Amino acid sequence: MYLEINPQHIIQYAHFGYVYCMLIVGGLGGGEDEMLISGGGDGDVKTWRTDPSGSGITPLRTLEGSDSSVLSMAVNESFLYCGLSDGDISIWDLETFQLIRSVREHRNDVLTVSVGGGDVLTGSATGYVRVSDILCWRQVRNC
Repeated sequence: MYLEINPQHIIQYAHFGYVYCMLIVGGLGGGEDEMLISGGGDGDVKTWRTDPSGSGITPLRTLEGSDSSVLSMAVNESFLYCGLSDGDISIWDLETFQLIRSVREHRNDVLTVSVGGGDVLTGSATGYVRVSDILCWRQVRNC
């Protein structure tokens, strides 16, 4: 069995390097449209507008925050948490497309990020899992 993809739906060189992770999020900024977010080996996070008719995606913005590869991502409210290959977590505000903060959380690649229950959970290539208070990272309260 073969799966054929229409060539107009293929975007070559969307990132300069591997595409390690992607998320589809909706409802940001009060809108109902969905947005695709991709993270790559070039250190960039790219946002893409999805066409509800299914005819493809178009680039919106490139978030340039690091020279380290973006290996994992999670979204909570309007905040994007990116796990990087240098052990950092980058936090982006998806309404303003601004980098809010970078947090050194691990010594090695951050392979997974999950957000829930007021916490940010991250897992690294060294086998460690860390749990952190989400409000501390957003600098809403002192910790």
